[in-house]
Amino acid sequence: MMSMEYLASRVQVTREGKQDCLYTVRQLVELAFAARDQGLLAMEKLIDDRARFPDPFLRTAVQLVIDTSNQNNIRRVLYNYIHTTAAYKANHKFLEGIIITEAMLAISAGEDLDYLFIYLLPSYFGLEYADAVTDVYHGFKRELVRDAVEQNP
Repeated sequence: MMSMEYLASRVQVTREGKQDCLYTVRQLVELAFAARDQGLLAMEKLIDDRARFPDPFLRTAVQLVIDTSNQNNIRRVLYNYIHTTAAYKANHKFLEGIIITEAMLAISAGEDLDYLFIYLLPSYFGLEYADAVTDVYHGFKRELVRDAVEQNP
């Protein structure tokens, strides 16, 4: 596991890097709602679409959550990938790896989605950019409500 000092020094990325991570947040929101509404296996169906979910680390994280119930094992494996994969040592990829890991841990633990997307993940983006993360979450929730209304007028 990483020390807080190490983590804090590595998640400092530019606004552009944080902006790039918002697409990953959107994917995590979609996966979290699928897991909550249909069970963890629903995430596997989603990640089969490699055009929508091209990130191999995200697909690995989802598969690990589906296959492994032990939180410590999930955490250990995903953080090992972050530490040993060269792509995650540079630019915004480190932040992206952390938010994927923390979101998958929360999803596997059945955490409340409001907690995950209003408090936990935005905390990695910093106060000045946290609202952008919560906006992604709230936007997805509005889409779900709109779709439900359209299907059941």
